[in-house]
Amino acid sequence: MKRKKPKPVFMRQCDWCGDDIKTNHPNSDPYVINLEHKIFCKIHKPGEEPFKDCLEDYTKDRRKNVQEKKQKKQERLLTQKKVSVQEKEKVINKFDNFLAELNKRKNEKRLS
Repeated sequence: MKRKKPKPVFMRQCDWCGDDIKTNHPNSDPYVINLEHKIFCKIHKPGEEPFKDCLEDYTKDRRKNVQEKKQKKQERLLTQKKVSVQEKEKVINKFDNFLAELNKRKNEKRLS
């Protein structure tokens, strides 16, 4: 009679919460893998909402971070625009003064 060889049980950690997950055992823990090949826990009873869904928590956190980055970028742009408007006014005033001086010199040369 042949003896059954024990199959190795592969364990991985959830990339969000760090819990150990059995990936190839017949009674393995439920898990989900995303496009980036990250593994997440998803524990639920059939017909009910999952009471532990690390993938959903991960996506919510990523969306939140992206929105915060967008808001910070918009705030930086607004402050830069305010500064640029003030700088434009200064440059325009200096340019007007320069043109006025040129016109004075031109008139002085004509009169002399």
